[in-house]
Amino acid sequence: MDLLGPDASFPTSYFDKVWTDEYILSGSQIIHRPHQNNGHPSLQQSYMNGRLFFAATETAVEFSGYMEGAVIAAKRMSEKLI
Repeated sequence: MDLLGPDASFPTSYFDKVWTDEYILSGSQIIHRPHQNNGHPSLQQSYMNGRLFFAATETAVEFSGYMEGAVIAAKRMSEKLI
């Protein structure tokens, strides 16, 4: 409130714009559809001489971006580390 003043506590309207819809519907390749690059081989590699690994749902080659993908990524990483 100190930063924006007392009027900020009482908004009068709200506007939401989904920018990706405009680009996806027009066929532009600037913004990719969800899950398009998940499971990419570069996400499977280790970095910093084997000290940095990525193990999020987006790294899974199956069901990436979903809870099942997170489980698959966790299993893959645990096998690498053990």
